[in-house]
Amino acid sequence: MTLLPLSMIISPPVRSFRRAIGVTAAVLLAGLPISHLFGQVQVAGELLISLDASTFSNGASDWLNSGTLGGSFSSNGTPIRETSTGAASIFLDGNDYFVGPATNALLHDANKPYTIETWVNNGHLHGEETLVSWSARGNDGTNVSQNFGNNNAFGAMGHWGGTDMGFGPTDGVNGSLTPSSGSWHHLVYTYDGAGTQKVFVDGVNTNTESGVFLDAKDNFSINIGTQRTPEGTIDGANRLTGEISKVRIHSGALSATQVTSNYNLEKTQFTPVVKTLTRGPVHRYTFNSLSGAGDGAVVPDIGSAANANATIRGAGAALTANGKGIDLPGGSPVTQAYIDLPNGVASGKFNGGLGYASASYETWVTIQSNQNWSRIIDFGTGTEGEKLDPGGTQNGTDYVFLSANTGGDPTVRLERSGASAGVRDTENNNRIGSEMHLLMTYDASLQEWKWYQNGSLVEGFSSTGSPDTLNDVNNWLGRSQWNGDANVDGVYNEFRIYDYALTQEQAAGNFAAGPDVVNVPEPGTIATLLTGIGFLGLRRRRA
Repeated sequence: MTLLPLSMIISPPVRSFRRAIGVTAAVLLAGLPISHLFGQVQVAGELLISLDASTFSNGASDWLNSGTLGGSFSSNGTPIRETSTGAASIFLDGNDYFVGPATNALLHDANKPYTIETWVNNGHLHGEETLVSWSARGNDGTNVSQNFGNNNAFGAMGHWGGTDMGFGPTDGVNGSLTPSSGSWHHLVYTYDGAGTQKVFVDGVNTNTESGVFLDAKDNFSINIGTQRTPEGTIDGANRLTGEISKVRIHSGALSATQVTSNYNLEKTQFTPVVKTLTRGPVHRYTFNSLSGAGDGAVVPDIGSAANANATIRGAGAALTANGKGIDLPGGSPVTQAYIDLPNGVASGKFNGGLGYASASYETWVTIQSNQNWSRIIDFGTGTEGEKLDPGGTQNGTDYVFLSANTGGDPTVRLERSGASAGVRDTENNNRIGSEMHLLMTYDASLQEWKWYQNGSLVEGFSSTGSPDTLNDVNNWLGRSQWNGDANVDGVYNEFRIYDYALTQEQAAGNFAAGPDVVNVPEPGTIATLLTGIGFLGLRRRRA
C-alpha cells in the first residue's frame, strides 16, 4: 500500500491556516506587532502627530493632523503642494513653515521617550535645515529639532549642546552617512527615555548615543520647517528649503525592526517619476554644426517659433571639437564673448507676443572655472538699456538670473530683482568641469521661481515677478546685466525656452534624455493608443 505524504492528506484550508501560523510566529519573533501582517505603519506608544501632504491643498491655511494630539498646522508663507513621486509632497522655500499644536507631557516632560519620523527630499544640503521641532534653542538638552543638514555635530538632531547629533559618529560635510541631496529619504530619530538616542536613514541605524538627558520646555508649538529662538520666537534661520511628504511623531521609541518595517512599507511611494514634455520648446539653440563662433556669428533658432536667431557677441568664443557646443572664454565683459538672444524671447513678447505667465529656461552647460559673479543665464535690462556690444558701465535694474558664481565662489544663485524680488544661494553647487543639466522655471499658478539640477529640484522662492513682467532687452547667456561682473567661462551644449513651467517629473525626463533630444511622446505611441481605442469601439459596436 502506498502512503501519501501528510501535505496531501491535510485539506487546503488547514494548510493555509498552518502557513498563517508560521508567518505570524516569524513576525512575533522579529519583534513586530501583529499589525505588521496587515501592511500597517508601526507605532510606538501613541501616534500623536500624523501628517500627510496628500491632505494639504495649495492656498490652504491649515494642514490637518490625524494623530491623537489633534489640531492642525497653520501655514506661514506659501507652502506649495507638489507631486513628483507616487506620494504628494509640500515644497518649503526657506521662508515657508507650519506652526502646529502645543506639546503635552508625553513630549515635553523630562526623559520621555518619543520618535520623529519623516519622508523628505532636500535638493541642497546646508549645515542645519529644520524638519520638525518643538521647545526652543538656547539651553543644553532642551531644544528638539530633527534636521536634514550636513553638519557633523547637529546635522541630524539639534538639542543644543553636547546632546546634538549628526548622521554618523564622525560624519562631516562629505561623510558617507549623510543622506544624499536630491533624493527622497526616510529619516527617523528615536529617544528611549533611558538615555539612548538613535538616528536612522532609510531603515538603517547610522548613529547612536547614550547617557543623554533631555527635558524640553513645556507647551511650545510643534513646528514644521522652522525652530524657535532662545527668546521663544520663530527663528528666521535654519529653515527647510525642500520637500516634505509625511511627518509622524510617536510617544514611544520605535525599535530598529519597526523603523525598517515602516521604510519598506512606504519606500515604493517615493520612486522618482519621469515624464515626457507636454510640448516642445518654442525657442531652441543646439549650437550644432555652426560654421564659426566669431563676433557676429548667428545661432539658428530651431524651436517651434523658429525665427528668433541668437548672435555671438565679443571675442574668444570657439566651437567645441565635437561640433556640438560653444566654448565661451570668460573674463571681462568689455571684450569677451557671450550669446545674445533677441529682445522678448525670455518674456514671451518677442515678435508681438503677449508674454509668458509661466515659462521654463533650460540648458546643458559645463562651467570650466570660477569667475567673479559670472552668469549662466541673465535676462532683463540695466541702467543703459539695450546693449548690442560688449562693454559699458551699466548696472542691472530689472532681471532674473541663474549664476555660476556668487563672488568668486562656485555657488549658484537664483535671483529675481525688483518689487517682486527673491534670491536663493546654493553653496558649492557649481560642478566645475562636469556638464550640468540646469532648468529655471516660473509657475504662475504657484507664483514660484525654481531651479533644478540634473533632474532634481534644488531650491526656489515665491515671487509675483513672472516672465511677462520683465523688460528683457538684454537676454544673455554668459553675461551679466551688471558690467562689473565677469562673463562665464563655460561650454553651452544646448539652450531652450518653453512657454510653460516644466514639472519636476519633466525635468527628470529631460535630464535622462539628454541634449539633442526633445522628450515628447513619439507619434507611434499616440497612433498605437488611438488604434487601440478604435479597436475597442469596433468591438463595442459589434457587440
